[in-house]
Amino acid sequence: NGLFARIIGKISALTILQYVNFINDKPIGRIKYALN
Repeated sequence: NGLFARIIGKISALTILQYVNFINDKPIGRIKYALN
């Protein structure tokens, strides 16, 4: 259960970061830039 929840959490976080990058009109691969 815990492992599954962690995997879902990571996928959700990556999806949110990619969405933020998309809104900011930045390449999706640059996740680090979204965190700054």
